[in-house]
Amino acid sequence: LAGMIIIDDGSDAKFDLPKTYGVDDLPIILQDRSFAANGSLVYRPSPLSITYGSRGDTIIVNGAIAPVARVPRGLVRLRILDAANARNFYLRFSDQRTFHVIASDSGFLGAPVPVTTLRISPGERFEVIVNFTDRQAVTLETGPDEQLGAFGAMTEHRGDREYEPVMRFEPIATAGAVKVLPTRLVEPPSGDLVRAVRRRQFILDSSMCM
Repeated sequence: LAGMIIIDDGSDAKFDLPKTYGVDDLPIILQDRSFAANGSLVYRPSPLSITYGSRGDTIIVNGAIAPVARVPRGLVRLRILDAANARNFYLRFSDQRTFHVIASDSGFLGAPVPVTTLRISPGERFEVIVNFTDRQAVTLETGPDEQLGAFGAMTEHRGDREYEPVMRFEPIATAGAVKVLPTRLVEPPSGDLVRAVRRRQFILDSSMCM
């Protein structure tokens, strides 16, 4: 099971960001799971999966397989959480459109950052803005996880180089859709250099753990 805790300090209201939950402000919880023929979850832990993490062969979004979101013909905010046990997701859109990262685990960025691909690791969060004013339906995809190490070479995890679908977005006419992306977001406070400068010494010695 996985859920999302959304913390809002009200600062996004200053930027005119999409904020209508379930309409133009969507939580996107990504996981990979395996299912039996009857639809039940399959979990067979092995020494490898215990060491490197459990992986599934089916991507689910908010508990659903290949969902479709009908979104406004404007800007849409996606709050993305990688809730997989071990898989990194390499996200892009099927038409390789540019979208903008506006926040991470630490909160808002100073300004939106344009990207065409986004890697997100287990437990990590990003908020992105996607522009659907072109009215074109598009699919969010993910590439194969390249950070497998020995785990990928010793299991039956698919090693294909193809992107696979995650979910589909279909723009529809909606009144009041947000159309303008802010150029600036938050200004991080300046650090106090006098108080911040400290010297610490760390000794990393594996023999101490024996």
